Amino acid sequence: MHVSTRWISDNASDLATLARSVDAVFVGSVAESTGERFESAIQPTPETGGGALNTTVTEPTAGSYLTVYPSDATKPVGSNLNFGPGQTVPNLVIVRVGADGKVNVYNAVGQVHVIFDVVGWYGGAGGGLLFHSLPPARIVDTRLGLGSGQLGHNRSAGISVTAVGGVPASAKGVVLNATVTEGTGASYITIWPSDATRPTASSLNFAPGQTVANLVMVKVPPNGSVNVYNAVGQVHLVWDVVGYFE
Repeated sequence: MHVSTRWISDNASDLATLARSVDAVFVGSVAESTGERFESAIQPTPETGGGALNTTVTEPTAGSYLTVYPSDATKPVGSNLNFGPGQTVPNLVIVRVGADGKVNVYNAVGQVHVIFDVVGWYGGAGGGLLFHSLPPARIVDTRLGLGSGQLGHNRSAGISVTAVGGVPASAKGVVLNATVTEGTGASYITIWPSDATRPTASSLNFAPGQTVANLVMVKVPPNGSVNVYNAVGQVHLVWDVVGYFE
């Protein structure tokens, strides 16, 4: 299936090569019942429809939820992610960017730190890449020896993501439901193109024993593989591909 919106890589981060920098990220504490505004690295143009932000909350003081929405819109009643006290929770958020190049973020209860990593932006009909959705297909399950072995402490592994699960060899990017399970330490994983330097940003964070999933968009280089890095301990990976860009 095709969608009418095209994906266009962001100059600061490229297609799903995570970027955390002064221009590309908001890192701050959002107080109770407030709407904080941050200036996005996604520059508003007539073609800019919205941005994709890997949104992470950490060190919350209470159970709460976060809502990310355009700076020129009324806050919706929906939430982008929910969390308990002390939890670190990620979610990929796709949001329209306001005409001023900003989005708002709202926290309902307590205080929480918020981290935004820009992975790209959506534009109009010209240029960019078309998204093709796929029925979910499991391409990695380290518990079963599929795709890779269990990822160790401070280790990286390369994983092929084309010519599997319905993704053609010509794909320029993939969309993965990436899950970690049975982690032995508080850690994070980062997924990035195999022909790029590992970014400092994370794709998802987890505590010992947690099973955590997040939607990940990642650029695919000509060799058809991406890298995954685990910071601490041992962890199993389970990936389902749900679509690709071409």
